[in-house]
Amino acid sequence: QNISVNVRQISTLEIGDIFIADFQQVGASIWLNFSVHNTSRSQIWNARVRFEGDAFDTSNADEPFGNMGAGFASFFMGTVTPLEPGFHTLYMVATFEDTMAEVHEIRRAFEINVGGGGFPGEGFPGEGGDFPGMPGRPGEGMENPECPECHNWFTIVDGECMICGWTEGGSFFADNLWIFIVGGGILIVAGGIITPLLIIRAKRKKSQFGGEQYDEVDEDF
Repeated sequence: QNISVNVRQISTLEIGDIFIADFQQVGASIWLNFSVHNTSRSQIWNARVRFEGDAFDTSNADEPFGNMGAGFASFFMGTVTPLEPGFHTLYMVATFEDTMAEVHEIRRAFEINVGGGGFPGEGFPGEGGDFPGMPGRPGEGMENPECPECHNWFTIVDGECMICGWTEGGSFFADNLWIFIVGGGILIVAGGIITPLLIIRAKRKKSQFGGEQYDEVDEDF
């Protein structure tokens, strides 16, 4: 008489390191690439890895691996896209069945701070800087990281652009343009008066050393 006894073996699905930055932008896809490895000595069935999150588009982050033999390894590749600004949790969920048809689940949580758009162009979701102090276009209570004069990013320190000198009250050069114009005019006029006088004085000294003194000067001046 033959007696069949099911022997349960430990089934293990190992998920590689998943790197997701703590800060993301609305509408900017997060690329995911990591290893999936059956490290057990037996086959596993219906292996699947997916991502879940109410504030994320996860339609491109669901990969069925099917049956994976002992020692079999593969890679997960996909993207998730934040849809709403704020602090949200993204979950990685891996499921598989062991030799006893029991379903196992592996979960990892990622806390992500999602900003309201960052650097996108017009019409991008969340544009307006929903989070004060976060990189992005200016919102309420947030200093604009882009200089309105030279349009360089992150050059404003203590209200002044380190590139063009723009200040919160406006551009130093633009606001004081009249000073430069008047000052330049004064220098030109002064140069036109002083230069002939110096030449006249030099001619008189030359005439004195020659034994004669001329009170007349060249009419060219």
